[in-house]
Amino acid sequence: MGDSLDESLDYNKTVGVNLKELTYFDAFKDLTDHLNCTYHNETSLISNFKTRKSSILILSANICSLGDKHLELTNTFDRYALGGIVPDILAVQEVWNHPSDSLGIKNFNLFTKQRSTRRGGGVGVYVRDTYNVKILENASIFEESIFESLALEVEFSTDLKYIIVSCYRPPTSPTNTPEIHNDIYFRSLKKQLEELEKYKLPCIILTDSNIDLLKVGTDPNPIRLANGMAEYSYVNIINKATRYANNSHTCIDQIWCNHP
Repeated sequence: MGDSLDESLDYNKTVGVNLKELTYFDAFKDLTDHLNCTYHNETSLISNFKTRKSSILILSANICSLGDKHLELTNTFDRYALGGIVPDILAVQEVWNHPSDSLGIKNFNLFTKQRSTRRGGGVGVYVRDTYNVKILENASIFEESIFESLALEVEFSTDLKYIIVSCYRPPTSPTNTPEIHNDIYFRSLKKQLEELEKYKLPCIILTDSNIDLLKVGTDPNPIRLANGMAEYSYVNIINKATRYANNSHTCIDQIWCNHP
């Protein structure tokens, strides 16, 4: 939230953290070369999007307790509005266990899917209240502490519908080995993609998968994820590191689209 990425323009010049530099992703160049993946802080985001009146603005964040961050999130949306932009969609991961009716934002409807037995996790989507929304229950696969998702059909206009999915994969399971955790996750992902395909609509999956695509050469899960998505014609439109901590960087937050 806010201007936490104060050096956003410098980050845009950082080398060695771009998926396009990894040989495995050469196969996707024709689909992603036209995309402009750029870091923003709050100021540059407002500056870039306030003139794009016809664009749909979709945001995603691992909120790590929506109840604790609700005031900060509300204030951020207020600053966006003052700057001349209003997001259409905000997907959130790790909403944790909070009553949804206490987490509202003016002019938005909130949809959540939360854990029933354990603390943490859960997903949600804020949608501007001018849009018609349908919850797609069959596609909202929810394996607690393994694969947690919520799928919505959003009608932006009479001739423009999208499926919006917020999805979270915890890095570990409290009851399963890493192998079983991953197997259940990828089975659930395949089941979800099969369900989504039935709707024949453009789809955007916003996820914190805790699978680092930058480790494509050292960890089997990034390739397993990318191949699984590609099987259903999805590509990741985020081609840079999404998290920095000291000297480390990861790309565990992704946006997968079947119409890049």
